[in-house]
Amino acid sequence: MKTLVTQDKILKFGLPVILASLAILSVTYFNQVSSEELDKLNSTGTVAGTQDKKEILDLSKEMPIFPDSDILSIDRRNNEIYVVMQSKQSDAEIESYYKEYLFQNEWKPDVSGAHTKNGKLLSYTLNNGVIQIKLVNP
Repeated sequence: MKTLVTQDKILKFGLPVILASLAILSVTYFNQVSSEELDKLNSTGTVAGTQDKKEILDLSKEMPIFPDSDILSIDRRNNEIYVVMQSKQSDAEIESYYKEYLFQNEWKPDVSGAHTKNGKLLSYTLNNGVIQIKLVNP
């Protein structure tokens, strides 16, 4: 009987202490990621939410970045670039911006709904202020 009481006390008091300790250790570990590592990851475009001004400036030369949007992710794969942005503007306002931008910059619509220019293919989707753009550059 004494053994059961001891095990019961361990489960009631020891387990929460162990879980709290693990939580504290996890937070401490993740907070100690060096800024050098984050900068290295950020410069390669592998960190979601990057706000690396150079990368955004470079991207804005290739594709339309919606003004005052938050870039949630940039992903480069082979000859494709995927960018996800969030805007507080309505989908209608965003759609209007992209239609005007693509027309003024001589992107031609194709049958799939994407746009082409100089052998590049650009497509985008909108959903409640979230803008997903894909640029294929063969």
